[in-house]
Amino acid sequence: MKGTKTRVAIRIKIMLRGNRLKISVTDNGMGIEKDRLAEIRRQLSEGSESPGHIGLFNTNIRLKLSYGEQYGIAIKSKRGFGTSVSFDIPAAEPPPSTVGKRRIKKGCREKSRQPRDC
Repeated sequence: MKGTKTRVAIRIKIMLRGNRLKISVTDNGMGIEKDRLAEIRRQLSEGSESPGHIGLFNTNIRLKLSYGEQYGIAIKSKRGFGTSVSFDIPAAEPPPSTVGKRRIKKGCREKSRQPRDC
């Protein structure tokens, strides 16, 4: 962050909770003022846009259109401690033919440290 000597950290976390994937991105930056955070949350819930946060609002709209109104972006922030942006999406069931099985391509050894295409 500009004007600070604190090392900025960004953590991306993906967890399976029941039948949903919870995805969160958290930083240890300056955080968002309470009034501004309330305004962003209001705009997200109303589906309105903000010129300064086009990606945030477009993503929120796409989540709702794709998965339903109960889905969308949630933001937590504390001034001086950082911000966390998170959302849930339904977890996809793996195809039945791949459950518990791992295919090994011809020429690849299991447990080898070969390139990702193996």
